[in-house]
This record gives sequence, structure tokens and C-alpha cells, in this order.
Amino acid sequence: SRPWSQLHPKLQHLFTKLSVPSHELDLNEDIGSNKACKLRSLLESGFDLVVNLAADRGGVKYDGAVMKMNSPILNTQLPACLADLAAELGVPVFLLSTEYVWTGENNEPQGYPPVEIGKDSRFVGESGAAPYGLEKAAAERLALQKNVGIAGGHSVTIIRMPVLYGP
Repeated sequence: SRPWSQLHPKLQHLFTKLSVPSHELDLNEDIGSNKACKLRSLLESGFDLVVNLAADRGGVKYDGAVMKMNSPILNTQLPACLADLAAELGVPVFLLSTEYVWTGENNEPQGYPPVEIGKDSRFVGESGAAPYGLEKAAAERLALQKNVGIAGGHSVTIIRMPVLYGP
């Protein structure tokens, strides 16, 4: 996470109220070094579950920071690293992904089916989509390649979230 002082005040309040510890870790630096030493050390300290909420999908954040919608480290390398660590350490990981991994072609009224990436022709390919969608699709593919570990079962669960706008 970011330094405590940079977290949204509502998040600070919630963490304090629930006695949730906050750990500062620069994921761009740690994952970008291809070592993930600090992340590994943190996970080895005793986690039962990891939920990956780190991503850069663009836009303006609550504090006015402008995101670029193109971060291969946060959007692709981090989920792949977490999949490796999940299998190795026996810690289940939930990776949040996006409906942007779909092309939007031939949508059905009930939406997309819950199929694995690459098992449906409507997934984005290697190009032709926003960088965020391409990076998240690559992350899903990498995570699925590493998705073994916990008691011989799956170590990674991918949850695709729609991006909703408005009230």
C-alpha cells in the first residue's frame, strides 16, 4: 500500500476501527526488480488469503493523481508474481480482473459466460484493445499457467469485475 498519510481518510478510519494493519510496499519497485523480495517477506509473515486490488486502469484518483492506464508491472507482472507466490507458499490469491478482457463483440443480454481466458473467441488478443484490457488479459493467462499448488488444487481465483460509472 501507499504510505499511511496517502491513504484515503475513509480507508484510514476503517483500518483503525477494524484494527487492520497497513504495510507500505512500493510494488512497482519490488516487482519491477524481478525479485519481489519485500512482497515475499510480507506474505511469509503469515497471511491466510491475498486479494489483489492493485491496478492502474486510468482516470483521476480521489486525491487528484492522474493514472496512465498502462502499467505492465501492476496490471500483469504483479498478478503473475502473486500466482507464483500463492503456489509456492500455499496462500490462496484472489486476482481482480476486468470485463475489459472481452472484446465486446457478440454480447448476449445476460453478459459474458464464466469461461477461462482463451476458451472463447471474444477475448482480446495481443492488440486492438486498451492497454489496461490487454495487460489484464495477459495477467489472467499467466496466472492460469501457474494456477496449481494448495493441496493439489487451485491457488488462484480470478474475479472479473465490470467497471461501472454513475450513481
